[in-house]
Amino acid sequence: MDTMKPQSDAPSLVPIDRRTVSIKTVATELDISLNLAYKLARENALPLPVIRIGERRMVCSRQALDDLLASPSRPNSVTDAA
Repeated sequence: MDTMKPQSDAPSLVPIDRRTVSIKTVATELDISLNLAYKLARENALPLPVIRIGERRMVCSRQALDDLLASPSRPNSVTDAA
């Protein structure tokens, strides 16, 4: 008798390495308010590129954010880079 359970087609709950991050995640990791992050994103003033999807959706590259956070020449504040 086979005691193996059938494999489920349900998605895995293991986190997937995403290549983009939300503006909310950018705000959290840069330690700025969500409102400021969206304002800077709309004005193309974030210190990393913003990817626009449609008219309203905005995301940033995970790699660009990681590079910014690892940079020794990182600006003292987000507004210094604007």
